[in-house]
Amino acid sequence: MAGRRTTAEAVEDFLESTPKSWALSLARAAREIRNVVPHCELTDRELADLVASHALAMGFPVLLFDTTAPEIGRRVPGGDTAPGRPGGKVIAFVPELQRAAYQITRDQKKANRLVERVLTLAISTIDHRPQDQSVEEWLLGLIRNFGSPSRTRH
Repeated sequence: MAGRRTTAEAVEDFLESTPKSWALSLARAAREIRNVVPHCELTDRELADLVASHALAMGFPVLLFDTTAPEIGRRVPGGDTAPGRPGGKVIAFVPELQRAAYQITRDQKKANRLVERVLTLAISTIDHRPQDQSVEEWLLGLIRNFGSPSRTRH
C-alpha cells in the first residue's frame, strides 16, 4: 500500500502546518491525525503522547492537554472533572519549564530533552499529583528532581 501514511508522518505533517504561535490542542491534533490515518492503532493517550513529544522537539511553547483520557481528565458522574484534578484543559508551562531546565543543565538541547521527559512522565502520572500543589509547581518540582546532578551524570 504505497499511499498509506504512517502515524508518525501524519503527526509531523500536522505539526508543520500548525503555527507555533498557537496553543496546541492535543485533542484537536488527535482528531485531525485520525482523519488522515484511520488505521492508527495507538490509543488516544499514546497518540497525545506522540504529538506532545514531537511538538516539544519542534519548539511549540504551549500545549493544551485537553484530551479526555482517564489519566489526564478523569470524568465523574454528572460530567464534571474529578475534584482537585487539573481536568481537561491543563496548560503546560513550557517556557517556564524550559528556563528552569536550562538553569539546571546549562545546555539548551539537554534542557529541551529534560522538559520533554518530564511532560511525558506528567501525562502518565497526573493522578499522582498532590492535590494541594498546583500543576505548575508540580511540573517545576519534576524538573528539579529529574534534572538533579545525580540523575544527569549518565
